[in-house]
Amino acid sequence: MTSESKPTIRASDAEREQVARSFRDHLAAGRLTLDEFSTRVGLAYQAVTVGELQRLTADLPDDDAGPPERSARRPLWPGNLPFLTRIWTRASATEVKAEAMRTVVPRLIAEGYQLETNDATLLVARRKHRPGWTVAVAVLAFPLGAAALLHEDRSQVAISIDEGDEETVVTVSGTAPLDVRRVVRSLALENE
Repeated sequence: MTSESKPTIRASDAEREQVARSFRDHLAAGRLTLDEFSTRVGLAYQAVTVGELQRLTADLPDDDAGPPERSARRPLWPGNLPFLTRIWTRASATEVKAEAMRTVVPRLIAEGYQLETNDATLLVARRKHRPGWTVAVAVLAFPLGAAALLHEDRSQVAISIDEGDEETVVTVSGTAPLDVRRVVRSLALENE
């Protein structure tokens, strides 16, 4: 916080948001339970002074000692691999779904996915894809290599929308190729 030395100074919206974001990191690190997290986030948004925010974070390590920033992520590896990304937003579940239908779903369809579940809080897209290497093996190692044509990569992307009192948590998970995982990561980074 910027006004740490003056606890009677009124807190700004940006300071309240900064404290709430730090609680997410502490929840992810295991320092807070889900109940403690929910309580503290509610109190952070109700705080009037900087001192109230300081009391909410007094038993937690400073940001410098806390978990690494979200942008310090593991590298993305090629292949059809599992992934999980969470995005926090103040938008309603209806707004999040409309945005996903406008931006994410068309990208998945362009990649060969089919939307199989389209509920109010859950979108699931699946794809079966025969990798190019299977054709190469079938041709180069004919006739035994023809068995490679039986292999298919199966991918699934699930978008789960959980609307809370203060914010909506969007969980995007599944198994997908590198290009799809890059799009999901870029969406998460845009919302941080």
